[in-house]
Amino acid sequence: PTDPASSDPAGIPDGDTGPAPACDTNSIDITFEWDRAGAGMSQRRGQFTITTTGGEECKLQGAPEITFLDNSGAQLKTASVDDRGQQPAVTLTSDSPIYVELRTSAAGAHGPQCDTAQATAAQITLPKQRDPIDVPFKYEFCTEANHTVTISPFMSEPTF
Repeated sequence: PTDPASSDPAGIPDGDTGPAPACDTNSIDITFEWDRAGAGMSQRRGQFTITTTGGEECKLQGAPEITFLDNSGAQLKTASVDDRGQQPAVTLTSDSPIYVELRTSAAGAHGPQCDTAQATAAQITLPKQRDPIDVPFKYEFCTEANHTVTISPFMSEPTF
């Protein structure tokens, strides 16, 4: 039995950190940047960085749902997840962001017959959340079905 007098003010006994709750859309911020070094001749690589705005620790597991939108809000593409098997939950703290890598082919890699559309936002929905977060995102996608966009599961380390 735990002595209530030895508990911290939050009611968690000394030495027990307890499980961190799932991250809530209202307590995080997401930014995006392209890898300036690139990923290859016809590939682009970028990274979403998830940070906490409230300072509270929380966990994310799996991968977000990411849809790319044009200026009118119309959906252009939905990212598929790079299947790496079951991934452990990743903890978000004020000192430790969480990352999601993005890989896509350059629109020009699909030839001159490729019709393009300009994405202006990435709409990101976290697991077990309903409300998406819109992140500024500029990229010219080939509208062809073979122009794929893949994302990684949540990661504790940046890829670049």
